Amino acid sequence: MSTSLNLEWTFGFNKDIYNGVHSISTSDRNAMVYASSYSCVIYDYESRTQIILQGHRNTISCCQVTSDKRWIITADAGDDPVLIVWDSLTGIPVKTIYNSHANGIIAMDVYTNNDLIVTIGFNEYNNKYLSIWQWTLEDEMLVHTEQILYDDQSLVCFDSGNKSNLASWGDQTITFWEWNNDSFENYTSDIHKVSGSHQIGCFTSTVFLNGNGNTVTTTSEGYVILWEQQTNVKGNITTKYKRKATKIIRLVECRINIAKTTNENYLVLGCADGSIKFYDFTLRIDAWFEDLSAGPIMSLSFNLQQSPSILSSFWSPDFLVGTSDSFIIGVESSCFHEVTSDKRRGTLLLQGVTETAGQIACHPHRPLLAICTGNGKIQLWNYEMKLLLNLRDFSNSIRSHKVDKSSSKSTDIKTFSSLPLCLNFQPYGKLLAIGFQSGTVKLLDCETLVDITTFAPSGQPITTLIFSISGDSFACLDTDNHIILFKKLPLGGYEYIGRVRAHFDTVTSITYGKKNNVEILLSIGADRKCVEYDVISSSVETGVQFADQTQPNSVLDISSRPTASMWHPKQESDVEDRFIVAFESYKFKEYNADSKQCRKTTLSPSYGDVINRLLPIYRDDKCDYYAFASSDGVIGVGRFPLTGNPTQHIGIISHPIELIEIALSGDGNYLFSSGGSDLSINMWKIDVIQSEEPLIDDVNDYLELLEGGRNGNEHNEITDFFYYCQIRSTGEDVMEAREITGTIPVEEISNIMRALGYFPSENEIDTIVNEVRYKNFLTTGVLENEIDLNDFIKLYINYRPIKKIDVDDIENALNVILNRKGNTSEFNWSTIKRELTTFGEAIPAFDYEMYLNSIVNQSNNNNNELKQKLVSPNDLAVSLTTQSDFRQ
Repeated sequence: MSTSLNLEWTFGFNKDIYNGVHSISTSDRNAMVYASSYSCVIYDYESRTQIILQGHRNTISCCQVTSDKRWIITADAGDDPVLIVWDSLTGIPVKTIYNSHANGIIAMDVYTNNDLIVTIGFNEYNNKYLSIWQWTLEDEMLVHTEQILYDDQSLVCFDSGNKSNLASWGDQTITFWEWNNDSFENYTSDIHKVSGSHQIGCFTSTVFLNGNGNTVTTTSEGYVILWEQQTNVKGNITTKYKRKATKIIRLVECRINIAKTTNENYLVLGCADGSIKFYDFTLRIDAWFEDLSAGPIMSLSFNLQQSPSILSSFWSPDFLVGTSDSFIIGVESSCFHEVTSDKRRGTLLLQGVTETAGQIACHPHRPLLAICTGNGKIQLWNYEMKLLLNLRDFSNSIRSHKVDKSSSKSTDIKTFSSLPLCLNFQPYGKLLAIGFQSGTVKLLDCETLVDITTFAPSGQPITTLIFSISGDSFACLDTDNHIILFKKLPLGGYEYIGRVRAHFDTVTSITYGKKNNVEILLSIGADRKCVEYDVISSSVETGVQFADQTQPNSVLDISSRPTASMWHPKQESDVEDRFIVAFESYKFKEYNADSKQCRKTTLSPSYGDVINRLLPIYRDDKCDYYAFASSDGVIGVGRFPLTGNPTQHIGIISHPIELIEIALSGDGNYLFSSGGSDLSINMWKIDVIQSEEPLIDDVNDYLELLEGGRNGNEHNEITDFFYYCQIRSTGEDVMEAREITGTIPVEEISNIMRALGYFPSENEIDTIVNEVRYKNFLTTGVLENEIDLNDFIKLYINYRPIKKIDVDDIENALNVILNRKGNTSEFNWSTIKRELTTFGEAIPAFDYEMYLNSIVNQSNNNNNELKQKLVSPNDLAVSLTTQSDFRQ
C-alpha cells in the first residue's frame, strides 16, 4: 500500500529519568535532548523543530550526552535492549550495541573524553552488573564487567578527572570502584555506617569533585557527605578506591535530587523545593536560584560556553533544568543578579504531561489537540505551531453532596476529586465535551475552557463520549454499561434525554451513523449483540428509544467477541448502509444497517493485540482509508474496501507499553496516539500516494499467508481439492468429455474447507454461502451460484481461524457448560451428551456416540464403565487433543 506513517512530533518527555534532560546548546545553536517514550528527541527551541531519533523498541531508561555536546547515548530496559550512540548534529546512529545487558540497562554515564561508557544492567538471571564499554572500537567494545552485590544500587557515575574511578549507589549503599586493565577493586559503605546519630535519609546523588579525587553524596534529607581518599603517613594515596566520610553537613531543608560540578569548581545542587544552589568546594554557597517555581528538580545540564576573560562576580554557563512537574526551564546564570523575582524565573522551554497521557481529541476544523491527563488537567495545544494554548486543572473539583436539613445528616457523604476521563469536540467546533470519573458531563468553550453547561446523568465514571455527525446529539457510555443520550435544543444548548442499559456484558463501542439519511446510534457489546437506538424519537418524555421495541438487539456472532466498530463510509458504488465490527478473532465483519445481516468477513490487521479502535480517515469529504489501533501500542492505516489483503494495510508500534487512544486531525493528515504511562502523545503524518488506478486485489498477496506460500503444501492441497470438487459436481462416473468451467457450486465450499482442517459451524457456513451469493446482487440483481479458485482462496483465508484450536480453547468451552451446572469441577458423560445433542448446533445422537467411542477406546475397552465416570474439563480437553484425527 502506498501509505506510510511518519513520526513528525512528540509531545511530552520522560520526566522521571535521572538527569534525563540535557543541553546541547553551543555558540552555533540552542537545543536540548530528552527521552520521550521509546524515542530520543533533539529539540531546537529557537527554531521550534524536532529531530526524532528512533531505534529503541522499549521505553528509554537512560540518556546521556558527551561533554563536547557532539554525541548522544541512549539505552532502554526490556526485551532485546540496545545501547545507541547518536550524532547530535545529524541525528544519525553511529554505533549500536545489542544485548549489552540481557534484561536491560537501568543506569549509564559517559567519561569526559567521550569514548568510555559505564552501564548498570541485568543479565538473563536478573543479576545486576556494572560494565565499561569503549564504543569507538569496531569489535570487543566491552572493556570489563563486574557483578554488583547490592540490590538497591541503580545509579552510576565516572570521575570526570580520572577514568579509573567510578561510583555506584542506591538508597542504602554506595560503592567506589577503581579499575585498571582487567581488574576491579571496590569499597562499599552503607547509610548506617555514615549517619551515626544523624537522620540523613537515603542516598540520592553522587559526584566526583574536579581534580582532587574526593566525592560528594547527597541525601533525601538535604545532607551532603564528603568522601575523602584514605592516605598514608607520607601523604601519598595508598588505596584510591577506599574513601572515608569526613564531613556530613545539612545544606538544605529538603531532598537533594541531583548534584553536578562545573569547570568553574562549583558544586551545583538541584533540590526538591525547585531551587538550584551553587557551592564552592568548601561547601560555601555562592549563588542560588529559588524563583523558578517549576517543581522538584530532576535534571540539570549546562550549555557549552566559554567563560568570560574577567570574572568580577558569579558566573556559570547557562543551564537547563527538568522537573518532576514536566517542565523544562532555561536559565541564564546572569539572572541571579536580577532584583525582581519575575526576572529570576528563567524561560519555559517545554511543558510535558505530568501524569498519564490519557484520552485525546482533535478539533474538526482547526489545528487544536485536547489532551486529558491522569492528574485531572486538560491541555489545549495548537499542533501546527506546537504551542500550549490553554490549560485547565480539574483535580481540585470536589463532588458536591446534599444535606438533609431536617436530620442534619449528609445523604451523600462521599467526596472525591472529579477527574476527566474522556473528551470530544462538537462537530461545529465551538464546544469541548468532557466526561468525568464522578459521572458528570461538562460542555466547555473550546478556546477558553470555561464551563458552558454541566450535567450529572450518572453516578458511574463516563468512559466514552461521541457526537453525532451533525452535532444534533451526543452519547456517553459509563462503566455500568449505560448508554446516555443528549440532544440539541432548538435555541441552542443540549438537554439530557435519558439512559438505558441494553447489554448484559461490557459495551465495547458506540458509534453514530446514517441509515437512509437519518442519524442513528449503535452500541455493540461483548455479549456479541448490537443495539440500534432511535435518536429522532427519543425525548425527555419517552426516554431513550430503541429502533425495534420488540427485538432491540441483534446477534452479531456466536463465537467471537466484538472489540471495536465504525460506520462504513459511503462509497460511490454502495447501494446500502453498513457498519464494520472488529472481533477478537482478528476479523472484520460488515453488516447491513437495516437487517444487521453479515455481508462480508475479512481478515483484520494482526500486528499485535486485537484491534480496539477504528476511525475512518476523511480527506476532502472522501474516505478511502481507515485508522486502527490495539491496546498494546500498535497503530496503522488500512484501505477501503476491506478485502483481507495483507498489502492493503500497514502497522507500526506507536508506544512500547500501552496505547490509550488515537485521534485524527480534521483534515485527515495526522494521526495522534496517546501512550498513557510513557507520558507522551505522538503526532504521525499520514502520507498517502494517490493513484488513479483502481485497487487490484491480487490473489498472490494472499498466498503468502498460506503455509509454504505459493506452490507450498497447503496451496497444492487447496488446488487438488478444488479440482476434485469440479469433478464431483459434474458426476464422478461420467464418461463423456467434461466441460471445465474453473468454478465450483457454492454448496461445495464447506466441504473443501473441512477437508483443509477448518470446520465452520452451520451458522458460519450460511454466512459464507450468503456472502458469495449476494456479492453483486444489489448492483446486478443476479445471485452468484459458483466460485472460482482465486476467490475461494481469498474466502478461505478470510474465514479460517488465525489461531488453531488448542487444549485451552476446548477447556474454556467445556467450562462454559460446567458453569451452567453450578459450582462443580467435574461432570459425567451423560451431561456432556445432553449438552452437545440438545443446545446450540446440536450434534446428532449417532454422531455423538461415534465420537465418544473414538475417545474412550484410546484408554479403556469397557466403554460403558468409563462413560459413568466423572471427568474434568481439562482431562477431556487433553483427551480430545491427543486424538490422531484432531492433531491432523
